[in-house]
Amino acid sequence: MASSRRTYHHGDLRSALLEVARSLVLTKGPRAFSLTEAARLVGVTHAAPYRHFASADAMLAALAQDALAELLPLLRAAAQAPEPAPALAEALMDFAAARPQDLDTFNLAGLQHTDHPGLKAAGAACFGVIVEALGDAGRAAALWSLAHGAATLARRGALEGLVQNDALLSAVSAAARRI
Repeated sequence: MASSRRTYHHGDLRSALLEVARSLVLTKGPRAFSLTEAARLVGVTHAAPYRHFASADAMLAALAQDALAELLPLLRAAAQAPEPAPALAEALMDFAAARPQDLDTFNLAGLQHTDHPGLKAAGAACFGVIVEALGDAGRAAALWSLAHGAATLARRGALEGLVQNDALLSAVSAAARRI
């Protein structure tokens, strides 16, 4: 007699796990959750996430890779502006402000891009748009560093009470013009 064992099929488990992980990163930080917790919140066994992610780092890398894939078209659009440098800086800062969990994943997860080829490729694609728009890798790195650094300081509250967000964005845009 054939076994009548019933299995549970979640559907798109990978996407569901990533959605829960984004929420956990936003509320707890990128190092304060586990695959087991994500599985519990999605309603699957603790082993189920390992079908898609070898580790919590792999899940965080997938989150970062997805975020960079969503940033890419915004950078492409900004690169077409009459003054691409400030437009690119603003796109980076706006994205970071709208997606603080992604900024936290980039900054606080301790991921090495070299350990995650998909993440490295996604970052290279974004950087490539900036290089092409500015015509120089050094200028592109400076612009990315400027915008990322300012967004990170704002996210961590280091500038709270010292500078308003609009003034910070204006200053970063002005600095980007000089890069």
